Amino acid sequence: MKHRGNFLVAMAFILPALLIYLFYFIIPIPASIYYSLFQWNGITKTNYKLTPKDAAALTSEQDLPASLVESLKPVLNKKFDSKKEFISAVQTHVSADQMGQYGEKILAYAYNPGMKYLKFGNWEKLFKDPVLRLALRNNIILVIASIILQLPVGLLLGVFISSSMKGTRLFKLVYFIPMMIASVAIGITWNYVYEPNFGMLNGILRAVGLGKYAVGWLGDPRFALAAVIISTCWQFIPFYMVLFAAALTGIPKELYEAACIDGATGVQAFFKITLPLLKNTIRMVCVLSLTGSLRFFDLLYVMTGGGPNHASELLATYMYNKAFTSFEMGYGSTIAVFMFLLSFILAISVLSLRKKGDDETAMA
Repeated sequence: MKHRGNFLVAMAFILPALLIYLFYFIIPIPASIYYSLFQWNGITKTNYKLTPKDAAALTSEQDLPASLVESLKPVLNKKFDSKKEFISAVQTHVSADQMGQYGEKILAYAYNPGMKYLKFGNWEKLFKDPVLRLALRNNIILVIASIILQLPVGLLLGVFISSSMKGTRLFKLVYFIPMMIASVAIGITWNYVYEPNFGMLNGILRAVGLGKYAVGWLGDPRFALAAVIISTCWQFIPFYMVLFAAALTGIPKELYEAACIDGATGVQAFFKITLPLLKNTIRMVCVLSLTGSLRFFDLLYVMTGGGPNHASELLATYMYNKAFTSFEMGYGSTIAVFMFLLSFILAISVLSLRKKGDDETAMA
């Protein structure tokens, strides 16, 4: 009974977080897969509504008598949630003979599918969409830039703050500030930095005599993505710095002392001791950087919104614009599922390479 009581107490504490995780992280995955098979604006339910335009089309295209169309005026622009309700309303104004003769045509023109089943129509559209290919290319550039820029700099800074040099504590505190600031605030700050007329960057260029290079960084398709990547690095390098610093605390100091006695320099100790022992951490950080870059959204959306002319568009911003701006919820869900599958496959591939490397090391 005591163990059962402990279990119930533990579940009482875990259940709220578990429910939040279930409803906001797990259930959306199969829901998105389901919606990706439909054409849907995310709002409208299936209904029956006959508009004046539909009534005119019934006369011109289906040869309905003008008198019959005239008798339908009381039900025009009225929305009915079910077929039965619509038929009942029409029969109030139309004879049984006319309903039997023209009923199917009237129903066909009044029917508004809230969700239209497309099978794999959205997926066909996805692979033919030039904007999605551009967004995928930009995501690949962001992934490569994140791994090449953020990880090495984060590693070097992690080594620096783990050393006994003076000022490392203050540096650790100051440099971690970007991680404590909301992405929206960071985006607005960098918008001011890149502002073409009064921004800090162009002000510095003009001050040192390089005013000819002052441009609208976020408004120029050539520089918009690069400008966002720089802002992204500024925000996330401290995160990787802390991860590497935490991993460095697990390396025994005796190894460095023995290397120093053997005459190894600091650089040699870094490449012969530090890097090999950080191998697992580096792989984990690569997975975090990879998946994070593929679903990167908030900072870029604040700074450029994917523009200008899709020059900085990413998969996440394109998905958001399609689902919540253009109200193409079905196609937006397709993009979301594509992002999930891409992230999942790449993450599994990296982890598989890690396992393979560990097995080869163990065999050796």
